[in-house]
Amino acid sequence: MKAYRYNADGYFAGEIECQIDPLSSKSGSFVWLLPANSTWAEPLPEKEGFKIKFNETSWVYEAIPEPEPEPELTEEELNAREIAELLGKLAASDYAVIKIAEGAAKREEYAELITQRQEWRARLNELGV
Repeated sequence: MKAYRYNADGYFAGEIECQIDPLSSKSGSFVWLLPANSTWAEPLPEKEGFKIKFNETSWVYEAIPEPEPEPELTEEELNAREIAELLGKLAASDYAVIKIAEGAAKREEYAELITQRQEWRARLNELGV
């Protein structure tokens, strides 16, 4: 026999197959065990924009709240984000400078990357870093 599970908050969590109660079923008629956080009541069909919740007696639709909009970042926060991104790019490309310094590569091999690094550093200087 099938039952319908709900989580600790009451929201539909799926179906579950119930087991026969061996003690109560000795008389020849089957008695099924209902697991915790389950009901025999069939849940409502899925509906876009809603969750299905069991309210101790029946299933109900509960509207999914709209997500809160992302707060607008201040200019200071935007600058901090850009600085972190530029510093990350510089750190990720340090390998090229090290290879050139150690003689394992030539500047020409990394000319484009070196130009990008100069642009990143110039932008960091504009931002006061």
